[in-house]
Amino acid sequence: MSADRPVLFVVLAGPHPGRWALVDHLLRAERLPEEDVCLWAADDEAPAPAGHPPVSPSAWRVEGAEAMPADALQVLVYGGRAFPAPLLEQLADRTARGTLEVGRVTTLVHGPACRDSREADRWYEAAIHFSDLVLIDPRGTAVSEKWIRDYEERFRKQRFPCLFDRLKKGRPRHPSWMLDEQARRLSQALEPPEEPDTAVEVVIEEGLPPGEEEEGGDEGPATDPYLRRNAAGEFERYVPDLPAFALDVESGAGE
Repeated sequence: MSADRPVLFVVLAGPHPGRWALVDHLLRAERLPEEDVCLWAADDEAPAPAGHPPVSPSAWRVEGAEAMPADALQVLVYGGRAFPAPLLEQLADRTARGTLEVGRVTTLVHGPACRDSREADRWYEAAIHFSDLVLIDPRGTAVSEKWIRDYEERFRKQRFPCLFDRLKKGRPRHPSWMLDEQARRLSQALEPPEEPDTAVEVVIEEGLPPGEEEEGGDEGPATDPYLRRNAAGEFERYVPDLPAFALDVESGAGE
């Protein structure tokens, strides 16, 4: 982590009813005073419940990153139903320009919605592509232990490097994992650019004009499959919105 620019931790929760309780558990576990924490809400979130630090009342704009104190814990909670590709694209752009660093990205999976809806499953799969940590909420006993094991194994077989944990009564078993400094995400779009190595000689291949170089691997927002845009400026890979029923959760289940 860099000491000269703000570090933003991101929670991709969709309209999960326990998203702010999750953040509250994290802050309590870390014993952080309110003055050392800045919470941001994305997608026109309503203000956080009483007892939370102040939250931006409207959509979080990446331009606001200039006002972030570099020595405070910055946590952005995304609670919208649409997949946040534009937000991730902006974060990737600011990271590439060196004005912001993205800490761990956590996806909060609503177990029953993911199990019962192909649309929800695709949404969470896309979010996990950018995530260092995946928290599975079984919502009480609605999701079986076997389903959770099979879900985790599906991503391990695809060699996703992210960690998996689950909520118990709405609380993560390892809250410190959300703030660990080691990046474990599959996507490289949110990684800071490598510092140029002045000791390495630059070799220009024959046939390429000076100043131009061969394209590299899958790095940066332009090459990430979920952030790549077509000639019309639209994202090439479509991710459906989270279904409305994901909002309708029995009170107290899994809380």
